[in-house]
Amino acid sequence: MSARSLNGCWTCRLRRKKCDERRPQCIKCEELGIKCLEYGAKPQYMDGGLGEKNMVEGIKNAIKVTKIRKRLHRHSNTGNTAEYLVYKTPLQTSSFQDNDIIHQASVEEELALQCIDSWDQDSYFLASPLQHCQTDWINKPPTVCETFEGQQIPTEFLEPQPSCSFDRAIELTPPPSTPSRSQCEENLECVEGVLILHYMDFVLYIQFPFYNEALSHNGRGWLLNLVTTIKPIYYTGLALSSYQRDVEDSQGDQVKRFERYWKYYNRALIELRQYMDGADHDEDEDYNFNVSFCILQLIYCEIFRGGNDWQMHLQAASSFVNSLATSNHDVSSSAGNESQREATYDDRGATMKENAIDAVLGVFVALDILSSASTRTPSLLKANHQHCLSERNIQTDHLIGCDPSVICLISEISALDVWKEECKAAHSLSIMELSKRARKIEAALEDFICRNALDTQTDVPTLKTAIPTPSSSKFNSRFVSEIFAMSAITYLHVAVSGAHPDLTEIQRSVSRTILAMRGLPDPRLLRCIVWPFCITGCMAVKEVQNELCDLALCAGANERDPGSLWQALKIMETCWNARDQIGGSQDWTTAMAKLGNKVLLI
Repeated sequence: MSARSLNGCWTCRLRRKKCDERRPQCIKCEELGIKCLEYGAKPQYMDGGLGEKNMVEGIKNAIKVTKIRKRLHRHSNTGNTAEYLVYKTPLQTSSFQDNDIIHQASVEEELALQCIDSWDQDSYFLASPLQHCQTDWINKPPTVCETFEGQQIPTEFLEPQPSCSFDRAIELTPPPSTPSRSQCEENLECVEGVLILHYMDFVLYIQFPFYNEALSHNGRGWLLNLVTTIKPIYYTGLALSSYQRDVEDSQGDQVKRFERYWKYYNRALIELRQYMDGADHDEDEDYNFNVSFCILQLIYCEIFRGGNDWQMHLQAASSFVNSLATSNHDVSSSAGNESQREATYDDRGATMKENAIDAVLGVFVALDILSSASTRTPSLLKANHQHCLSERNIQTDHLIGCDPSVICLISEISALDVWKEECKAAHSLSIMELSKRARKIEAALEDFICRNALDTQTDVPTLKTAIPTPSSSKFNSRFVSEIFAMSAITYLHVAVSGAHPDLTEIQRSVSRTILAMRGLPDPRLLRCIVWPFCITGCMAVKEVQNELCDLALCAGANERDPGSLWQALKIMETCWNARDQIGGSQDWTTAMAKLGNKVLLI
């Protein structure tokens, strides 16, 4: 028998097995469906005592559960899968970041696993009282537990039944016999109820930090209705919520980390396929909206974990989003001022529907523009961004914090960038035309920055209030919009002149943007400007690189949360290293290529 490797992954070394040392995940761990722990220096849990014993037991349990799941999966009847949902599920893709335990579980499979292992400590983690999310800085409206649309929400939905109360869930001890199916279902409902509340009260505001004004007429009633009535949307909400809870849980079992997330993510894909294949609906506006919103949630699943599959989802959403954008609606009500809009949408139900559609369209347009700017590739939605935003009077600053005029100008820069590369390939590039178009965009951005600075000086509300106010949200969005505009000028210079940080115009633009970042009223607002931060950072000279790293760390960037801010920091460092080692024109896209991960910077 060959000797065990001394340099293998710590999973194999804990199991006392030979490791093939393939990175980032060895073959044996991949086959067993368990997490391949880090290589390199000896971790703290390898203490020869309780810590090491707990890790070994955790790995054994993970292997046991994986074997049971495979056995159950062989006997399950899942049916055929639609083309969009069949070729990129987590079991088949190699792009996932954490190499966590992945699952393809049906409801029956999950219930069986709950029965087998339902008294494991982790089974009750999410049934404990909600911990405070590290987003207190975000202005959020009253919780779902209060009211929406002036009506009291039924307590049956919001509160767990006495049979699965929080206190009882925490104090339970393992019973002498295996729990029944009804007990498993009851426990599962309790867990999922807590997760849905966590999504509505916390995760929603991580996705859309400036949301409180977006649907000011209707609060979150439309979203609560979607989450509780449309199955695929329900499971995407559970996936996002469980992921965020696992990120926050620094004491949780690392072997089982994100296990619940993958279960809900895969279930959402299955439910979406069934919803799209169903014969009980017509392809009308409601259908297009529901599918679009579900895909939007799947995109945010990728953003949260720094994954690659957002491009596939964004492309898949194209036809549904374009149908929504061209659907019949009262254009005159959108073209007028806010008072006209409020007067026209007097009926509460109509307002909710139109505002919900506008919000989803606004987010998709912003994502499409930033995806093009992040990867320097053509738009995936193939939509007229400016027409879509202006015709429906969609305010993207009420969703992602960036003014719609700035978002549209970033779209123009991306189009100019693509046009330039196409002309170069055809040997037909006109430098005069390129300069003319670039000067026009730059003038518009500078004009916005000047107007925004005057508005900010005349409106200084109290920040970090417990209850959100339109003025505080608007004030913060002005900071965000200004930084987007400044970094867009950097992007414009890169598109025209190349990624050369020593160019005077790029240095001037980068310095101004960093100065604005220093002036953020709360350092955690950096999480709302990931694209500007990355573009600015990649074009920064050595003297300010350490300061940019400090800004990211102050905003809460860390390896445990591999979302877009952490990915942006990795991209910047890769870009800096490549520039030092091989020189040449290095930007965020060349860094992404080296990392093998196209990141949606939002």
